[in-house]
Amino acid sequence: MPRPRDKDVVALAKAVDTMFDLGLTNVNAQEIADFHFKVPLANDFYELVRRRLGRIRDILAEDYGREVILLSDTFFRRFRNNPPINDEMARTCIPMGNGNRAEGLRLQTDHDDLIWKASIEANMATGSGKLRSTSNRVVAAVANGKLANPEAAHILQHAQERSQPDNALPPQQIMGFLEPGENTEEESRDPRN
Repeated sequence: MPRPRDKDVVALAKAVDTMFDLGLTNVNAQEIADFHFKVPLANDFYELVRRRLGRIRDILAEDYGREVILLSDTFFRRFRNNPPINDEMARTCIPMGNGNRAEGLRLQTDHDDLIWKASIEANMATGSGKLRSTSNRVVAAVANGKLANPEAAHILQHAQERSQPDNALPPQQIMGFLEPGENTEEESRDPRN
């Protein structure tokens, strides 16, 4: 059962949606707070908004159908006025790694958005890494006699079902856009290839 929504977070998400409608597609926590509350606030209030950015993003996706990602401080310091020109620069714009926290939100407006792509790739790498690691643990438990085959099969099947996209376009059709012989980044790093 989903946890109840914080009414303040819902109100902040509504404010961000309005900001997006006004053409403000990269907004930091201070800008969100100032827009919502209509007055400058103490730094403590900005920090409260910053800590809720992930939940604001989730509400924008669920309630408003917005494709939104979190942004790091590096984006606002280095790339706000001059967008990154390659994948490496784009990765620095997302809050990834220890001490690199979310400072703002970005609305995806362009199909060639390198920062959005970097965010999605990072999330997929984390998710697929956890799936692989856990699958290996299940297989090892069966091999060591700690888990019966039927239970292991159920666990792996459930994981496979949950990892399938909800959209009608199957991943196999999307992957068909790769050129023959073209490897994905992950495949090219795989020593078995």
